[in-house]
Parts: sequence; C-alpha cells; structure tokens
Amino acid sequence: RDNKPDHLIMNCRYPLIFLDNEDQRDICAPYVSKPIAIIGSLYPRFRRMRNIEQTPDAKGTVVFPVHATKYSDLKLDWDEYAQSLKALPEQFQPVTVCIYWIDVQKGVHKHIEKHGLDVVTAGHITDPQFPERFYDILKRYAYASSNQFGSYLPYAIEMGIPFFFFGDAPVFVTRNEKYMPDGT
Repeated sequence: RDNKPDHLIMNCRYPLIFLDNEDQRDICAPYVSKPIAIIGSLYPRFRRMRNIEQTPDAKGTVVFPVHATKYSDLKLDWDEYAQSLKALPEQFQPVTVCIYWIDVQKGVHKHIEKHGLDVVTAGHITDPQFPERFYDILKRYAYASSNQFGSYLPYAIEMGIPFFFFGDAPVFVTRNEKYMPDGT
C-alpha cells in the first residue's frame, strides 16, 4: 500500500477533500491542511445513476490481476499466470484479462496475449471516462477474478457478479522513483 497521498490530493485546489474511507484519511491527514470528508466510493453510485447492470448474455470471466503502483513494481510470472487462466474450467471461459494502465506501459499485456487470451484496459485511473470503461468491461462477464484483493472485488460483488481469487499473489518491489514518468 502507498504510504503517501496521490499528487492530485496533495495539490488539490478545492477547500475540502473527499475520500472513500478512513484508511485513505489516515494516510492523507498528515500531508494536507484541508478538511477531509469520508463519503464512500462513488463507483456504485455512478453505476446505479447510469443504470449499468450485468448484461443478460454475460459469460466467461474478467480477471483483474493485481497491478504495479507508482511506488512499486511486482514480480509475477505472467506467462505461467496466463497459462493457468486458460486452464480454468469451461464454465469460467472465455477469460479476458483487464490490465492496469501502468502494466500496459510495462508491456504486461504482451505476455497475456501471446497465450491467446483477450486483454482490455479501462485506461488511466484519472481519466474521466475510466469509471464508464471499467463498468463497460465488468458488465459483460459472468464472473470476476484476481490474484489479490483490489477495488474491483467490492465493485463486482456490489453489481451481483460472483468473484473468486485465483493465482499466486505477486511479490511487490519498492522502486526508488517517486512518481511514474507522467507524474502520477
């Protein structure tokens, strides 16, 4: 877990900072002088406001592998992971892997695609279209999965999509860089 607030929070120009939960508040409070309000995740509200539901013909599994962060890389045998996903029982097929934008930049998708699995991404987390793309991906599948806990888990469950853990958790390696090349 990152131990500093995102640069967007640190440089927030508004008089009040809205955060999802108490953990985020505890991380941010020492670094910001503005009041913080905990409002919970906006994603389920967005989904309900837009009437986004699982499609009637949903099938297969969308996999959200745990991803690198601005402070850490991860060690994971992506080829082995892709092969194990292809070997899931028929009820979970086809498998599509949703790769986080940082890992797309690192070429992780190439390891997945070479094993014949489809790869998608919802794009950069700060892109205003990110939530819509995320739900557009999620709603097409009967199942969701990951090899570690992430925000996709409660969002899938909240939408009524069964979630399961599958695969080895990676080893995280802290980087010396403060931010990614694009400043996030």
